[in-house]
Amino acid sequence: MQGNLDRLTDLTGELRRQLKPLGRQAEVARRAQSVQADLRDATFRLAADDLVTRRAELADAESVRERLSEQVAAAVDRRDDLAS
Repeated sequence: MQGNLDRLTDLTGELRRQLKPLGRQAEVARRAQSVQADLRDATFRLAADDLVTRRAELADAESVRERLSEQVAAAVDRRDDLAS
């Protein structure tokens, strides 16, 4: 019986020694997961901001194209009036 108790004490001590590094590894893994989630969220926010910027640039470019198209049409009308 004493031999079994001694063996159990040894096994318990060994498990405690193994649990400390495993606890540290688990904490590191949790922190890494948190950092990865923050990185993913930041990437999505940057992509969304870039999308908003590009849409605004597209709207500006379409506005410029529309103005130029109107100017061309007005110039063609003036040319036709002068040719008549």
